[in-house]
Amino acid sequence: ALELERTVTIADLLSDFKGHLRVTGTAEDTELTRYLGVAALQFEDAVSRLLVAGTVKEHYDDWPWLYYRDFALSRSPVASFTSVKYYDVDGNQQTWDSANYDTDLTSEPARVKVAEAATLSYPGLETNKYNAVTLEYESGIAADVASLPADAVNALFVKAASLYAPGREAGYVDEEAVERCWWAAVRRYQWKVQ
Repeated sequence: ALELERTVTIADLLSDFKGHLRVTGTAEDTELTRYLGVAALQFEDAVSRLLVAGTVKEHYDDWPWLYYRDFALSRSPVASFTSVKYYDVDGNQQTWDSANYDTDLTSEPARVKVAEAATLSYPGLETNKYNAVTLEYESGIAADVASLPADAVNALFVKAASLYAPGREAGYVDEEAVERCWWAAVRRYQWKVQ
């Protein structure tokens, strides 16, 4: 399970998006904000990146590196790795000492692995607990919406506008143009094999 916490959201792009659509009133703000949110989530899922910085918590029922001692984080870029927390066999949440794992935040995807010098490969977990392990880190392409790359913002606006337009009487959407713009931006931000 993936959990995201952000103080800045894509909704902060609403006034710019309304300018893109040439919408001046506020009657449709809720609807437009929803379309922006849908477009942002689709983009983030397609590229495995967060647009705006936030805290990511990845929850697992068991240690994610049981067999390989190495695990790829699901979102990039990773600015900092915060912690590995787990519920021990007595049901108490513990923070695993950072000396027991190494991080590679430069690669994409970023990786966490059990340290060679770790005195144990992984502590015992409470076996009847869902989400027994949590990896927490900071990730995001930009610190705020004003710092987002223009091509990513344009892709969001084009996609969100296409969601908005079909319900409009005068709205004609060139779906091929929307998809070309969308996938051109997605390809630029997808992870590259190194």
